[in-house]
Amino acid sequence: MSENASLGLLNFVSGAVNSKDAFARLVEKCREYSRADGAAALRAHTHRPGYEILITEGRTLKPELVFATSIELPGEEDREVTRDKKDLLFSGTRVGANIALRREDNSPLAMIRLEWENPEDMAGEILKELLASIPFVTPLMEHFRKYDSRISVHPPSGDVRYEEIDLELDTPDLEVFFRKLHHIISSRIKVGATGCLLKDKETLVVEPGALLGKTTALPPRLEKNKETSWLFDAMEEPKSNFPGPGETPGKSAAVPILYKKEALGVMLLIGSRNSPSADDVNIVREIMDQAAIFIKKALLFRETKMQGVPPLLLVGVQRDVLELAESYAEADASILIKGETGTGKESIARFLHMISPRINKPFFTFNCAELVESLAESQLFGHAKGSFTGATQDTIGIFEQANEGTLFLDEIHLLNPPIQAKFLRVIETGEIRPVGSSGPSRKTDVRTIVATNRDLQTMVGEGKFLHDLFMRLDVLEISLVPLRQNRQSLMVIAATILRQLAAKSRKSIEGFTPRAKQALLMYDYPGNIRELRNIIEKAVVLCQENYIDAPLLPQKLLKIKAATVVPKEIGEVDFEVNYESYKSDSELVYVTQLLERARGSVTEAARLSGLHRTHIYNLMKKHDLTADRFKP
Repeated sequence: MSENASLGLLNFVSGAVNSKDAFARLVEKCREYSRADGAAALRAHTHRPGYEILITEGRTLKPELVFATSIELPGEEDREVTRDKKDLLFSGTRVGANIALRREDNSPLAMIRLEWENPEDMAGEILKELLASIPFVTPLMEHFRKYDSRISVHPPSGDVRYEEIDLELDTPDLEVFFRKLHHIISSRIKVGATGCLLKDKETLVVEPGALLGKTTALPPRLEKNKETSWLFDAMEEPKSNFPGPGETPGKSAAVPILYKKEALGVMLLIGSRNSPSADDVNIVREIMDQAAIFIKKALLFRETKMQGVPPLLLVGVQRDVLELAESYAEADASILIKGETGTGKESIARFLHMISPRINKPFFTFNCAELVESLAESQLFGHAKGSFTGATQDTIGIFEQANEGTLFLDEIHLLNPPIQAKFLRVIETGEIRPVGSSGPSRKTDVRTIVATNRDLQTMVGEGKFLHDLFMRLDVLEISLVPLRQNRQSLMVIAATILRQLAAKSRKSIEGFTPRAKQALLMYDYPGNIRELRNIIEKAVVLCQENYIDAPLLPQKLLKIKAATVVPKEIGEVDFEVNYESYKSDSELVYVTQLLERARGSVTEAARLSGLHRTHIYNLMKKHDLTADRFKP
């Protein structure tokens, strides 16, 4: 493998359109150069111990690995040679070697496994040259991973699009979720029915509306306890099960629903004699890996609603935000949540608490705007009897009220410098001293989450926020985008809020008219989700029909020029009958929303739409749009 070949490897991989394509190209070239019989790309599994297989090339996987959701991979070091038959991935191979892709900090990004049927075909010099070339490719692979973080496992026909899953399944209503999930699965594989069984302590429960398809009841074998033990096994690994004596010939399988390391239940697939196949199970396994977070969100919504507290509504929250929160959940370090007013910072804080080990402990919220300057220290840390006029008894502060649980402090920028210094000491030492107390400091065990809509670094430069406190908080950070930069989820959020408010008002409102949708989509929402909720709440009060129409929305939405681009109902006086004018208006809406979603990147807009970049530039010029307008 010459220097030119190394350059060829880099050039070949750089032509990929996403991370899945990049790994496919890398595996293809590594197999070609090494003359391996089988090659695979693997990465550490995000939900389970071991590795998941991303791409395979050449030989077929061993039968026992076809259903495997994760595998143990002995010999994880570079060039480690594997000769043990049970540790090999492919049928008929006898020796294998690893090539690790590592980031700059030496942490693993992925692993390329090469395997040969004839050990003599494994050329050590070629492996050395591949190892020398891989560091040049790794930054490119990392770029693709960040750009398109999900890779389709075993890419069969009916490939699953990640963004499609996110938009389709983002609902707190489990029955709606099950219907959409059934549609996604049945549109990709041949299956008679699907059933979602969720774990309730030591039983598996078929939720209302969760059994969909050609059957309205569970097969007889699944109603007998002795016949259902395989379902519990399937919460760890996919299982297939054929019908028992006297039953209609058919085939079924169960795929685990795993959220992080928690088994939520199983997805049951009921098919015919030849389905679901191994490929079908792989497709559904991938779908369920992506869908698990939405089931968890819906379960948290239901759980909080049954507790009589405001339901935890996370619809429209971007996946990368939720995954970042998941990675922080078990840490006890303080977390800083940044975002404009009304972006849902408290909801993210509640989510962090509810997926953390402190879930059964208090969750205490406090807005720093409620602090009275003369009593701020007492409100936060408590006071002793007689410490000031009116202090008639010992009182604990909010830190002690939240002891062993989570304390969420909103608008942290409103703390004055002296209180900031005391707050810094508390989060560093875990000790508080009530106002007027002469006794020893009290130990507390509180996980602190703070939020702000200000730029704390700028406030540090202005002398309004302590540098040491900022440095202490600026470790684990979550940033929430404003609603105007998340328009692809806006109507999902609006529909969810509408269902809630309509049910509360006992009104049968099914949705929004096209004109109302367009008005909602084109407004910028300086107040974000909170403002959207207020707009819909007013419309629900005024609505006397089954759909909310544009006249029920505030004038500030209707004054936007783009709000008129959706054609009005045929028969209205100002209906746009000129096709070219209608086409131009619709085109403007499309390219505007496309650039919003791509955040002003024409390259990203081209990737999302499938249009050539030149075509997008021509559309922007035609409608007098600039990319800078859409950049965050």
